[in-house]
Amino acid sequence: MGRLWGAARGTSVAAMRPALVPRALPLCLLALAGCGDPAFEDYPRLLPVEQVLAEPALPAHAAADPAAVQGELKAGRDALKARAAGRPVGTGDLAARAAALQARAAQIRAEACAEAKAAGQTRTDCPS
Repeated sequence: MGRLWGAARGTSVAAMRPALVPRALPLCLLALAGCGDPAFEDYPRLLPVEQVLAEPALPAHAAADPAAVQGELKAGRDALKARAAGRPVGTGDLAARAAALQARAAQIRAEACAEAKAAGQTRTDCPS
């Protein structure tokens, strides 16, 4: 065994154990000291129920002139609608797309069955 923390050559680990404890003890104490942070809590602090259920407070500029804020919101909405060209995402003809995918799958399956038949193989998903 090589030199381990200044141990003489040929010294067994069991013989070195009493020498390792005093050296490892300060490191263990430092590690444990880092775990004792008084600001650390086991669980995060939760919001009080009164704060969660409270009505939202309006910012000062909205409370001063609600009509102006509504006008700005409507103008922003209209600008977004004008920018969004075409149909919204996800409103296409899903039935037509599904039928096209099924037709393509049937075509691929027929090609695979023809190749398997030409090679003398049998497939369970091919018609007889």
